[in-house]
Amino acid sequence: MWVKRRPVVWLLALAMAVAPATAAAVPRRIAVLNAASDGAAGARAAATLRRALLVEQPELSPLAAGDLSRALEDPLPAEAEGEVALRQARIELDAARTAIAHFEQALARRALARAEHLLLSVEPDERVTRLLADVCFQTGLVNLREQNRGLAVDAFRQVVRLTPEREALDPARYPPEVIHAFEAARKSSGESGVLEVSTTFDGVPVYIDGVRIGLTPLRTDIAPGPHYLLLAAPEFLPQGQKLDAVPRERLELVIELDRLPVARRASDMRRRLAAADGERRDSLRRAGRDVALLAGVDAVLVVGDGGRAPSVAVYERNADRLSLFRPVDPEVHRLFGLLLPAPPPAPFDLLPEEEREQPIPWYLRPWAVATMSGGLVLGAVGVFLITSGTPPPFGRDADSAGF
Repeated sequence: MWVKRRPVVWLLALAMAVAPATAAAVPRRIAVLNAASDGAAGARAAATLRRALLVEQPELSPLAAGDLSRALEDPLPAEAEGEVALRQARIELDAARTAIAHFEQALARRALARAEHLLLSVEPDERVTRLLADVCFQTGLVNLREQNRGLAVDAFRQVVRLTPEREALDPARYPPEVIHAFEAARKSSGESGVLEVSTTFDGVPVYIDGVRIGLTPLRTDIAPGPHYLLLAAPEFLPQGQKLDAVPRERLELVIELDRLPVARRASDMRRRLAAADGERRDSLRRAGRDVALLAGVDAVLVVGDGGRAPSVAVYERNADRLSLFRPVDPEVHRLFGLLLPAPPPAPFDLLPEEEREQPIPWYLRPWAVATMSGGLVLGAVGVFLITSGTPPPFGRDADSAGF
C-alpha cells in the first residue's frame, strides 16, 4: 500500500511545487458593523478594527471609506431621514402661518410649497396626512386673500379628503368667506374619473390622500379635483406627487421608482436592528448577513455589547454563522485569525497518518522537490523551444536555401 500511494503523493507534491509563487491570493473584503447599544463606544471600537485591518493585515481589505462605511460604523443620527423631513415641514408650515398673518402671500406660498415637497418624500402615516391637510388649509386661506375662491374651494376639498373627521370651522375664529368656502368644499364635486397607475415593477403600494387603495398596476375611480398620490416600496425612495382628476376622463400615470442610496439602506437596517425584538444573537447574525449582501464583502466584524467595553464577533458569509464575541483589544489579532484562510498542506501532510512516522525519503524533502520540479520545468521549456523552431535544411539544397 505504501508503494501504491507514492505516485499520487508525488504528483500532488509536484503540482504544489510548480504552482506560481507570485500568484498572491486576493485580499478578503471585510466590513465593520457597529451594533453596540452605545453608538459612540461602538464607533471607537469600529475605528480600532479598521486601523488594525489597514496596518497589520495585508490579507484582509476593509470596506473603502465613504458613505456606506460611515453609515455602518458611525453612531446613528438621533433622527431618521423621515423624521427630519417632518420636522422641517413643520418649520415651513409655521413660517407660512406667520407670513399669512403679515399679509405676505408670496412668502407663504413658497413656504407651503417647500412643506408639501418634504411631506411627499416620506412614507405616509397619520402625522404626514395631518400636516398635508394643514398645508392645504393654509393654501386655501392664501387663495381667498388673493380673491381666488375656486382654488380656495379646491384646497379646502383636499383638506376634507385628507381629514374627513375634521369638524366645521368656528365662526368666532374665521371670517364668513372662509366658512362659506369650507362648507362648499364638503359638497359633491361631480362624476368620477379613472386613474391608472403603473410603476417600474408590480406590487408597489399606492396611497391616495393618505389611504392605501391597492398595489400597482392599479385602476380605480377617483373623485374630480386635486389629490395626493404616493407610492412607497421597501428599499425604494417614496415617490409622491399632486394630481388633478377631471370628471369622466382617464388619467394614466407611469412612475419610475429609484432605489434608496446604499448608505440610507444601511442606516435603516441598523435602526431596525436596534428596535428588533427576540433573541439578540439571531438578530445580529441576520444583520451580519444583510451587511455582507449589501456591501458585497466576504465577512463582517459585528461590534456588540460585552460588559464594560464593546466586543466583536465575526460573521462568515459563506457559512452564514456568527462566532463568539471577544474583546476588541487586546485579542483583536486572535479574532483576525478567523478571517484568514488556512495555509495549504505540505507534501508530507498528504501522506496517510499511519505513514507519517516513517523517515521522509530524500526525494520528498522540500529542497529535493523544489530542485526536481525546477528541472522538470526547465526541461519542458527546452523541449518546447527545440520542437517549435524550424530546422535548417541539409544536403545539396542547403546552398540554394541561402546557407
